[in-house]
Amino acid sequence: MSDKVKLTRPSFRDLLWLFARVLKTSPFIATVWVILVLINAGDEGQLVEDGTHEELLAMDGLYAKMWNAQASWYA
Repeated sequence: MSDKVKLTRPSFRDLLWLFARVLKTSPFIATVWVILVLINAGDEGQLVEDGTHEELLAMDGLYAKMWNAQASWYA
């Protein structure tokens, strides 16, 4: 039996879980200056947009579509 541990590259899902866990448990994250919009392309994450909330809404891309779809529930 080998004592070595095989390290693999984390999957996109693993990174999302880790990020969500940090946000949920960290009292130190108070302000977000830049928002990253990622999509899952197979097992590889791809950055598609980044910017402030206002910048991303002005781009009228994926972030704006998701924001508007969610915001429509509150109108």
